[in-house]
Amino acid sequence: MNSFALSVLVLAVGAISVSARLQHYVVEKSFNQAQAECALYQGVHDDDLLRYVKEGYPDVEEVRCLLRCVAFNLRFWNHTNRVWQKHMIAGHFVPYPDDYHNVERTDACLAEQLYTCDDDLCTQVYKAFQCYYQHYGALSECPQFVVNTYLEDKQVVKDLSGMLALSQSTLQNLAGGCFPSGEESLCFFYAFVVRTGLYTEEDGANLERLYYQYNEDVFNPNNAKTVACLQNQKKLACKKTTCQQAYDTFQACFGESQGLEYLVHTVFVDAAKDLLGQPVCYCTKGRSCSLHKSPLVKQIARYSNMNFFIVSAIVLVAIIGSIQAEHEPLPHYFMLKSFPEAQAECAVYLRLPHDRLQRYMREGYPDEPEVHCLVAGESCEPQQCQKARPCFINRS
Repeated sequence: MNSFALSVLVLAVGAISVSARLQHYVVEKSFNQAQAECALYQGVHDDDLLRYVKEGYPDVEEVRCLLRCVAFNLRFWNHTNRVWQKHMIAGHFVPYPDDYHNVERTDACLAEQLYTCDDDLCTQVYKAFQCYYQHYGALSECPQFVVNTYLEDKQVVKDLSGMLALSQSTLQNLAGGCFPSGEESLCFFYAFVVRTGLYTEEDGANLERLYYQYNEDVFNPNNAKTVACLQNQKKLACKKTTCQQAYDTFQACFGESQGLEYLVHTVFVDAAKDLLGQPVCYCTKGRSCSLHKSPLVKQIARYSNMNFFIVSAIVLVAIIGSIQAEHEPLPHYFMLKSFPEAQAECAVYLRLPHDRLQRYMREGYPDEPEVHCLVAGESCEPQQCQKARPCFINRS
């Protein structure tokens, strides 16, 4: 083996040894990054953007539509029913020290906004954002999980169908809402929740991301009942397969959730029907136009602690500095991924042990069924695929 090939092998082995760093199909983005991207898309000059931030986002059309873009970019605005996703935008703000009424003041501000369905979307988003900007806390510089849309979830299913070479019978069962239908379907579920960043074999369910994605109390990281359930499920893992453990965790702790129902009976069904060439039924329900559903709350005195102004000044300097850091690339909406990274992700989905993966690489990818599945997903001719398929490997 020449020195170049050896160097490549060492780098690849190093890449697959750090599974926690795998990107999968997960996007994390800070408010400042989303803002810089939107400024680029909308042609907002850098000096204007700096001025807007210094002035606290003044009420002008360019700022209103910039914030609308950010809200869509970070997905804390539901454009379908025009609802502000409070649990998402709150993650982009850090409450000020000793401010224990920020949530109440923010809700009061939202309730006082008398916008109607006739308001343009930029104005609706701007008014709601200002409530958080003025009352909730300081903008965080830390990236937050960006939730997947229905179409993205469907694409993950389609990608995994190829990666795992799902059998026709499993796809038919998924399309019919019959889940789980066997070990292959369980391993598909495991791969899906791992690829979407909602679960890892090492840590189990990621409550913070699940709560962002589905906004149900059962996924709240502070839900004591859910935390206890997850802890109990980990104690039962030793006698289960990786795939069974993932499904049992979701079924035991989130079995009654709308999130799990949505995955199994909407995303999986529709994606499988697409793959099988069957029609997908789209149902339209009545949509509510109101940005919030909470009633008017009583007016609360404005927070006037001097720490508020001190921290505000510090955070403002940090925000301006981050905007000026042009050397840091923006994430936008694309992913860069190397072959070793993609290979390591597929090894996770296929439950392929690291030592065996390293051996396959050392041996130059030997002609074995497991290697076929790892590298190509499926390489057989259509008529051969009617036979028992080697790409599903039962590890029970």
